[in-house]
Amino acid sequence: MSSREAFRDELIKKALIDKKIIDIEADLEGQNNKFKKYNSDHYFNLEIAESDSIDICTGLAKVD
Repeated sequence: MSSREAFRDELIKKALIDKKIIDIEADLEGQNNKFKKYNSDHYFNLEIAESDSIDICTGLAKVD
């Protein structure tokens, strides 16, 4: 298992328990994303807008 797969699987486990966890990605897995399959309301694919994802994550980090 690659480190990416291990991280993704652990993120899915934690997100099922903690509803504050979301997945923001820059089109890494497309429609085959496992996180999306288990928690689609908390999955956001921003396509190739990496700089936008940084802005969004910064804003979300400030929200409690």
